[in-house]
Amino acid sequence: MKASFTVFLWFRALWLGLALVATGCTCSLVRNQEPAVRIGFNAWPGYEFLYWAHERGFFEREGLRVELVSFASLSDGRRALERGQIDIVGTTLFELLLARQQADLMAQAVYVMDVSAGGDEILAQGSIVDLAGLCESSDYLAVL
Repeated sequence: MKASFTVFLWFRALWLGLALVATGCTCSLVRNQEPAVRIGFNAWPGYEFLYWAHERGFFEREGLRVELVSFASLSDGRRALERGQIDIVGTTLFELLLARQQADLMAQAVYVMDVSAGGDEILAQGSIVDLAGLCESSDYLAVL
């Protein structure tokens, strides 16, 4: 089990490296020439492989200088991308679309790591039984 998990994490790190190549970031990542590429993300277990790959020197072995930047929320990471404080952000597709719209960035998704398959919910009053009822009412409690 442990070996397959290690292979899984290495595979994710390799995909990130390929994504960097695909986006053209590697041209400025040669050691001692330019600053490191800055990858921002929030606290989500799916991003743990970035720390793992960084600690084990996977990026360096591929000639990539990487700086990992942690944020408290998805929107903090998006705003840092919009301001040019980071080069790549691990985020949701919704935040990516916001960055494109609000900051007129040509940001693009290069790797989708996760898909929501039922974890999203809308909590509403008992009288609201369908989407049309939700749209007509302001009695919803939360959108998760």
